[in-house]
Amino acid sequence: MFIKKCPKCLSAKINLFAGAITGEYHCQKCNYVGTLILEEEVDPD
Repeated sequence: MFIKKCPKCLSAKINLFAGAITGEYHCQKCNYVGTLILEEEVDPD
């Protein structure tokens, strides 16, 4: 399982921006908007 994270503040509170039309993500914590995100693999335990 993968978790998406903000590249600026490493928060997991990141969602698709503008209804996924632009392909950009928005971080609710630091207001980052961009196409670059981090994905971290975690155990489903």
